[in-house]
Amino acid sequence: MLEYALKKRMKLLICTQKVDKEDDVLGFFHGWLVEFAKKAEKITVVCLEKGIVELPKNVEVFSLGKEKFEIGNLKFGIRQRLYCKINYLVNFYRYILQKRNEYDVVLVHMNKEYVLLGWKVWKLFGKKIVFWYNHKKGGPMASYAGFLSNKILYTSPDSFFAGNRKAIMTPVGIDTDIFKKNNNVLPKAGSFLCLGRISPVKNLETLIEAVKILSNKKNDFSLSFCGEAVAKDESYFEKMKKDSKSLQEKGFIKFFPAVANYKAPEIYGANHFLLNATGSGSMDKTIFEAMAMEMPVLASNIGLQKIWPEDLYGKFLFKENDADDLSQKMEKLLAMPAMEREEIGRKMRTIVLEKHSLSVLTEKLFFIFNELKR
Repeated sequence: MLEYALKKRMKLLICTQKVDKEDDVLGFFHGWLVEFAKKAEKITVVCLEKGIVELPKNVEVFSLGKEKFEIGNLKFGIRQRLYCKINYLVNFYRYILQKRNEYDVVLVHMNKEYVLLGWKVWKLFGKKIVFWYNHKKGGPMASYAGFLSNKILYTSPDSFFAGNRKAIMTPVGIDTDIFKKNNNVLPKAGSFLCLGRISPVKNLETLIEAVKILSNKKNDFSLSFCGEAVAKDESYFEKMKKDSKSLQEKGFIKFFPAVANYKAPEIYGANHFLLNATGSGSMDKTIFEAMAMEMPVLASNIGLQKIWPEDLYGKFLFKENDADDLSQKMEKLLAMPAMEREEIGRKMRTIVLEKHSLSVLTEKLFFIFNELKR
């Protein structure tokens, strides 16, 4: 009863980049808020940008105003950008001060700037700071944000803060009620998927080269890219489409637009395998979403050696930036009997259910929050 009472009294301030159910990359955080709301009395969210939200009554979302100040692809000059930043700052301090009696613990999700800007206010009013940071690279500013925080959270064994005395490794946080296999949907034979925002860190060139190598041996497979690029990565995206033009014409490679995170299970379900060439350091959520969907995953992130059992990473971990190694493993997957593939899929989902589901993450986070509050 005491533990239940503590949870019901928990009041959180969460600072994050974006809250939008329809976002293809950050839409998962909307689902997190729905789950967190079951454990908290009140959640106040301050975000840079707010989109479509459908949240419980005990969750309030306040935007710093990016969606108002930066509409479409409008390119602002120096004065306009300065005006936007001043407005962001004014709104940030207004919200964290006005709502200071409505939260006990602050969770800063990924953006170190929130810690650097808000720590004096939070320390003054006795608020505990939990900093979620999962990037491989950090630097002085991230280090200082970590120093100012009471706890640091990360999911990748190779994260910048891994090994820090304040740091705690947490589950990835996959909603396994949404990301689950639909037995009524039959994936296309030999279908590989790469899902997520298009950017150089995804190493699409390695995937395209592997398809090119394998296409000289087999013709019964395809790779679908599902995602879009932000403005700064548009030239990279165009180059990838240009470099794979002949493979597209032969049907080996296809490009599809991004979808909202909660709609992603439809895309996963239409394919047999996931390919992920993101470099080691971060921990791409799409790997775990696919695992929850019972899809065998080929990835190059060596951090998975600490998450997958040896019999999995020996077969499904390919050498980073090595298209030859990837093409060989793709070929073995295509030749794998259906029963073996399904057994591997079930094993991958079990890993997520036991260690990386959203419910497991929520339990761990609220244990940390309650410990800090006492």
